[in-house]
Amino acid sequence: LEEDLEDASMQAMVLSDTLESLDPSMRDPCASSSVVRELARNCRIFQTRLSKLAEEVSDERAIPLIFQTNDEVIRALAALDEFPRSKQIKTNQSKSSAGAPG
Repeated sequence: LEEDLEDASMQAMVLSDTLESLDPSMRDPCASSSVVRELARNCRIFQTRLSKLAEEVSDERAIPLIFQTNDEVIRALAALDEFPRSKQIKTNQSKSSAGAPG
């Protein structure tokens, strides 16, 4: 269980970090990057696995950890679904902050 949670969390973190590093003009990161495609596939598999674990686990102390990890996976996949819109918003905010008088 602990290994699955660590693996899922790591996949979600790497997907999120990878999306942050991509060019915001990229329309579909899954079509353009085999790494993003593989990370997204792994996160979807973990999402299903985590849902099943939450239903099957007998240790009540593990349930919050499962939900927390599942939330991380969901956030990473949501960032992928919203790409490039969310990336363009962040880029535009950075540009306006950099140009703002201080």
